[in-house]
Amino acid sequence: MQEYHEVQWRIFHTLGCLLEKNNLDSISTKQLCEESHVSRQTFYRYFQDKYSVVNWHFDLLTKDTLQQIGRTLTWLQAHIKLFTELHKERSVYVYAANSVDYNSVEKYAYRRSRDIYATTLTNYIKVPPTKALLFQIDAAALIASQLMFIWGEKGMKEPPEELATLIDTVLPRELKEIFNHNL
Repeated sequence: MQEYHEVQWRIFHTLGCLLEKNNLDSISTKQLCEESHVSRQTFYRYFQDKYSVVNWHFDLLTKDTLQQIGRTLTWLQAHIKLFTELHKERSVYVYAANSVDYNSVEKYAYRRSRDIYATTLTNYIKVPPTKALLFQIDAAALIASQLMFIWGEKGMKEPPEELATLIDTVLPRELKEIFNHNL
């Protein structure tokens, strides 16, 4: 199991180095494999494509951040923590933000955030998903992911706490109260 994670991390960090010179869309899987010193077969054992490398890392981050909203963290706390972790890996996220592919981390982060918020609402907090709440979830995920990647495109110059606090000001009040109710 440890070898599994070591290979994933090596590929992720190699991608970060490659992103300093090229945009994600122009990096080939072959190039990523060669630079990571893994075979294509090994690469595809762990990842579907080069975009899923960044998405894998984003998923790791959501376990201790977004998936804790309403459980152990408020919406604001979870986003401060998420943005802090993204900032630590800015060599990847600043450059990966420029991808236009459907599987890009920007689009993936929106879809993943939306799904996490909806799951938290319905399965954990047990609030029926009204049309209005689903719209608010969609809006919150869209706002957070778009602004997060605009922050990335600009080099992540503002502190993560500042970005999360600013985004928190536009989170729909009803949704925020539901997410933070038990904390």
